[in-house]
Amino acid sequence: ALALFQRRDLNNATLIQATCSKEAEYIEALGFKTPIEIIPNCLDIKLTPIREKENSVKRFGFVGRINPIKNIHLLLEAWAKLGCKTDNCQLIIAGDGDAIYKKHLTDFVADKELNNVVFCGFLSGNELTEMVSSFDYQLLVSKSENFGMVIPEALICGVPCIATQGTPWGELNTHNCGWWINDGIDNIASAIENAISTSETDRKAMGLRGRQLVIDNYSVSAVTKKIIKIYEKIL
Repeated sequence: ALALFQRRDLNNATLIQATCSKEAEYIEALGFKTPIEIIPNCLDIKLTPIREKENSVKRFGFVGRINPIKNIHLLLEAWAKLGCKTDNCQLIIAGDGDAIYKKHLTDFVADKELNNVVFCGFLSGNELTEMVSSFDYQLLVSKSENFGMVIPEALICGVPCIATQGTPWGELNTHNCGWWINDGIDNIASAIENAISTSETDRKAMGLRGRQLVIDNYSVSAVTKKIIKIYEKIL
Protein backbone atom coordinates (compact mmCIF):
# COMPACT_ATOMS: atom_id res chain seq x y z
CA ALA A 1 0.00 0.00 0.00
CA LEU A 2 2.89 2.35 0.78
CA ALA A 3 4.38 1.69 -2.66
CA LEU A 4 1.06 1.91 -4.51
CA PHE A 5 -0.44 5.10 -3.07
CA GLN A 6 0.22 5.89 0.60
CA ARG A 7 3.74 7.27 0.12
CA ARG A 8 2.48 9.56 -2.66
CA ASP A 9 -0.45 10.76 -0.52
CA LEU A 10 1.77 11.48 2.48
CA ASN A 11 4.41 13.22 0.36
CA ASN A 12 1.67 15.46 -1.05
CA ALA A 13 0.20 16.27 2.35
CA THR A 14 0.72 19.74 3.79
CA LEU A 15 1.36 18.23 7.20
CA ILE A 16 1.39 14.87 8.99
CA GLN A 17 -0.06 14.55 12.49
CA ALA A 18 1.67 12.25 14.97
CA THR A 19 0.21 11.47 18.38
CA CYS A 20 3.60 11.39 20.14
CA SER A 21 7.33 11.94 19.58
CA LYS A 22 7.99 8.22 19.03
CA GLU A 23 5.41 8.11 16.26
CA ALA A 24 7.04 11.18 14.67
CA GLU A 25 10.40 9.38 14.75
CA TYR A 26 8.89 6.39 12.93
CA ILE A 27 7.44 8.67 10.23
CA GLU A 28 10.79 10.40 9.73
CA ALA A 29 12.54 7.01 9.56
CA LEU A 30 10.31 6.12 6.58
CA GLY A 31 11.92 9.00 4.72
CA PHE A 32 9.05 11.49 4.61
CA LYS A 33 10.04 15.14 4.29
CA THR A 34 6.52 16.42 4.99
CA PRO A 35 6.35 18.60 8.14
CA ILE A 36 5.21 16.68 11.23
CA GLU A 37 3.26 18.15 14.13
CA ILE A 38 2.64 16.25 17.35
CA ILE A 39 -0.99 16.49 18.44
CA PRO A 40 -1.93 13.88 21.04
CA ASN A 41 -5.12 11.90 21.34
CA CYS A 42 -7.67 13.47 23.66
CA LEU A 43 -10.17 12.40 26.30
CA ASP A 44 -13.75 13.51 26.71
CA ILE A 45 -13.12 14.08 30.38
CA LYS A 46 -15.86 13.46 32.89
CA LEU A 47 -14.27 14.27 36.21
CA THR A 48 -15.08 11.58 38.76
CA PRO A 49 -14.21 12.12 42.42
CA ILE A 50 -10.87 10.61 43.40
CA ARG A 51 -11.33 7.66 45.74
CA GLU A 52 -10.84 8.81 49.33
CA LYS A 53 -10.98 5.47 51.13
CA GLU A 54 -7.68 3.57 51.28
CA ASN A 55 -7.79 0.04 49.87
CA SER A 56 -7.22 -2.78 52.34
CA VAL A 57 -4.63 -4.14 49.88
CA LYS A 58 -2.57 -2.28 47.27
CA ARG A 59 -4.31 -2.84 43.94
CA PHE A 60 -2.15 -2.85 40.80
CA GLY A 61 -3.89 -3.08 37.44
CA PHE A 62 -3.18 -3.80 33.80
CA VAL A 63 -5.80 -2.83 31.19
CA GLY A 64 -5.45 -3.77 27.53
CA ARG A 65 -5.19 -6.48 24.92
CA ILE A 66 -3.81 -9.82 26.02
CA ASN A 67 -0.98 -9.91 23.49
CA PRO A 68 2.78 -10.62 23.67
CA ILE A 69 3.61 -7.02 22.63
CA LYS A 70 2.11 -5.90 25.95
CA ASN A 71 4.83 -7.78 27.90
CA ILE A 72 2.34 -9.12 30.45
CA HIS A 73 4.60 -12.14 30.92
CA LEU A 74 7.39 -9.82 32.13
CA LEU A 75 4.94 -8.14 34.49
CA LEU A 76 3.98 -11.51 35.98
CA GLU A 77 7.62 -12.58 36.26
CA ALA A 78 8.41 -9.32 38.05
CA TRP A 79 5.45 -9.90 40.36
CA ALA A 80 6.67 -13.43 41.13
CA LYS A 81 10.22 -12.14 41.71
CA LEU A 82 8.95 -9.82 44.46
CA GLY A 83 7.71 -12.82 46.44
CA CYS A 84 6.35 -11.97 49.89
CA LYS A 85 6.73 -8.23 49.19
CA THR A 86 3.37 -8.41 47.38
CA ASP A 87 1.60 -10.30 50.18
CA ASN A 88 -0.60 -7.28 50.90
CA CYS A 89 -1.15 -6.53 47.22
CA GLN A 90 -3.28 -7.65 44.30
CA LEU A 91 -2.62 -7.60 40.55
CA ILE A 92 -5.68 -7.37 38.28
CA ILE A 93 -5.36 -8.14 34.56
CA ALA A 94 -8.30 -6.62 32.68
CA GLY A 95 -8.62 -7.48 29.01
CA ASP A 96 -8.86 -10.27 26.48
CA GLY A 97 -7.14 -11.29 23.27
CA ASP A 98 -4.66 -13.94 22.18
CA ALA A 99 -5.98 -17.21 23.63
CA ILE A 100 -2.63 -19.05 23.41
CA TYR A 101 -0.77 -16.21 25.12
CA LYS A 102 -3.45 -15.93 27.80
CA LYS A 103 -3.13 -19.66 28.56
CA HIS A 104 0.64 -19.21 28.87
CA LEU A 105 0.01 -16.42 31.41
CA THR A 106 -2.61 -18.30 33.43
CA ASP A 107 -0.40 -21.41 33.47
CA PHE A 108 2.49 -19.32 34.80
CA VAL A 109 0.26 -17.87 37.54
CA ALA A 110 -0.91 -21.34 38.53
CA ASP A 111 2.61 -22.81 38.44
CA LYS A 112 4.01 -20.03 40.63
CA GLU A 113 0.94 -20.14 42.90
CA LEU A 114 0.37 -16.40 42.52
CA ASN A 115 -2.89 -16.33 44.43
CA ASN A 116 -3.03 -12.53 44.40
CA VAL A 117 -3.23 -12.29 40.57
CA VAL A 118 -6.71 -12.04 39.05
CA PHE A 119 -7.77 -12.18 35.38
CA CYS A 120 -11.10 -10.34 35.21
CA GLY A 121 -11.65 -10.44 31.42
CA PHE A 122 -12.73 -7.68 29.07
CA LEU A 123 -14.39 -4.63 30.64
CA SER A 124 -15.84 -1.48 29.08
CA GLY A 125 -17.88 1.63 29.92
CA ASN A 126 -18.73 2.36 33.54
CA GLU A 127 -17.58 -1.09 34.62
CA LEU A 128 -14.07 -0.37 33.32
CA THR A 129 -14.01 3.16 34.81
CA GLU A 130 -15.02 1.80 38.21
CA MET A 131 -12.33 -0.88 38.00
CA VAL A 132 -9.58 1.60 37.06
CA SER A 133 -10.73 4.00 39.80
CA SER A 134 -10.29 1.19 42.31
CA PHE A 135 -6.61 0.72 41.42
CA ASP A 136 -3.81 2.22 43.46
CA TYR A 137 -1.50 2.01 40.45
CA GLN A 138 -1.86 1.10 36.78
CA LEU A 139 0.84 -0.56 34.70
CA LEU A 140 1.68 -0.43 30.99
CA VAL A 141 4.89 -2.35 30.25
CA SER A 142 4.53 -2.79 26.48
CA LYS A 143 7.39 -3.34 24.04
CA SER A 144 5.97 -0.39 22.10
CA GLU A 145 2.92 1.90 22.09
CA ASN A 146 2.10 4.77 19.74
CA PHE A 147 0.22 6.66 22.49
CA GLY A 148 -1.21 4.38 25.17
CA MET A 149 -4.69 5.72 25.96
CA VAL A 150 -4.92 3.65 29.14
CA ILE A 151 -2.37 5.95 30.82
CA PRO A 152 -4.36 9.22 30.63
CA GLU A 153 -7.54 7.24 31.32
CA ALA A 154 -5.98 6.09 34.60
CA LEU A 155 -4.40 9.45 35.45
CA ILE A 156 -7.73 11.26 35.14
CA CYS A 157 -9.03 8.90 37.82
CA GLY A 158 -6.18 9.98 40.10
CA VAL A 159 -4.31 6.69 39.60
CA PRO A 160 -0.49 6.99 39.27
CA CYS A 161 1.04 4.83 36.55
CA ILE A 162 4.09 2.71 35.85
CA ALA A 163 5.07 2.60 32.16
CA THR A 164 8.08 1.34 30.26
CA GLN A 165 10.08 3.43 27.83
CA GLY A 166 8.50 1.54 24.93
CA THR A 167 5.58 3.86 25.66
CA PRO A 168 5.70 7.65 25.12
CA TRP A 169 4.99 8.56 28.73
CA GLY A 170 8.10 10.31 30.00
CA GLU A 171 5.70 12.85 31.55
CA LEU A 172 5.12 10.36 34.36
CA ASN A 173 8.61 11.27 35.55
CA THR A 174 8.65 14.96 34.65
CA HIS A 175 5.29 15.55 36.35
CA ASN A 176 5.99 13.14 39.23
CA CYS A 177 2.78 11.18 38.71
CA GLY A 178 4.31 7.74 38.26
CA TRP A 179 7.38 5.94 36.96
CA TRP A 180 8.68 5.79 33.37
CA ILE A 181 11.19 2.96 33.44
CA ASN A 182 13.49 0.85 31.29
CA ASP A 183 12.10 -2.45 30.07
CA GLY A 184 12.92 -5.68 31.89
CA ILE A 185 11.82 -7.82 34.82
CA ASP A 186 14.17 -6.21 37.36
CA ASN A 187 13.12 -2.66 36.45
CA ILE A 188 9.42 -3.51 36.58
CA ALA A 189 9.89 -5.27 39.93
CA SER A 190 11.81 -2.29 41.32
CA ALA A 191 9.09 0.17 40.24
CA ILE A 192 6.36 -1.97 41.83
CA GLU A 193 8.40 -2.18 45.02
CA ASN A 194 8.77 1.61 45.05
CA ALA A 195 5.02 1.96 44.59
CA ILE A 196 4.31 -0.46 47.43
CA SER A 197 6.53 1.56 49.78
CA THR A 198 4.96 4.90 48.76
CA SER A 199 2.71 6.33 51.47
CA GLU A 200 -0.98 6.80 50.75
CA THR A 201 -0.57 10.56 51.16
CA ASP A 202 2.17 10.66 48.54
CA ARG A 203 0.24 8.31 46.24
CA LYS A 204 -2.78 10.61 46.30
CA ALA A 205 -0.56 13.64 45.61
CA MET A 206 0.89 11.81 42.59
CA GLY A 207 -2.65 11.05 41.44
CA LEU A 208 -3.67 14.70 41.66
CA ARG A 209 -0.63 15.77 39.62
CA GLY A 210 -1.45 13.16 36.99
CA ARG A 211 -5.07 14.27 36.85
CA GLN A 212 -4.02 17.88 36.29
CA LEU A 213 -1.56 16.81 33.58
CA VAL A 214 -4.43 15.23 31.62
CA ILE A 215 -6.77 18.21 32.13
CA ASP A 216 -4.08 20.63 30.93
CA ASN A 217 -2.82 18.63 27.95
CA TYR A 218 -5.17 15.83 26.88
CA SER A 219 -8.72 17.14 27.36
CA VAL A 220 -10.83 17.77 24.24
CA SER A 221 -10.56 21.54 24.76
CA ALA A 222 -6.76 21.45 25.22
CA VAL A 223 -6.17 19.32 22.11
CA THR A 224 -8.71 21.34 20.06
CA LYS A 225 -6.70 24.51 20.74
CA LYS A 226 -3.59 22.79 19.39
CA ILE A 227 -5.45 21.65 16.26
CA ILE A 228 -6.82 25.17 15.63
CA LYS A 229 -3.29 26.63 15.90
CA ILE A 230 -2.01 24.06 13.41
CA TYR A 231 -4.78 24.85 10.91
CA GLU A 232 -4.10 28.56 11.29
CA LYS A 233 -0.42 27.88 10.63
CA ILE A 234 -1.25 25.85 7.50
CA LEU A 235 -3.60 28.55 6.16
